[in-house]
Amino acid sequence: MNAMHVTVLQDLARLGGETGYMERIIGGLAALQLRVAQHPLGFGQWLVALDGALAMPVACRHRAVWI
Repeated sequence: MNAMHVTVLQDLARLGGETGYMERIIGGLAALQLRVAQHPLGFGQWLVALDGALAMPVACRHRAVWI
């Protein structure tokens, strides 16, 4: 999974109201969590995806747990 894939899944979740996409979105973001934190300038699209995930309505991310 890449950052653009996560971003597109976010758009699908917003447009269709599908909460099942959140598991895949969280998995994609969690996989690179440490690398993104260490080298944020090298992961621009991942940061866009993270921002989008955090901005999603609570109903779409009810299973999400952010640290």
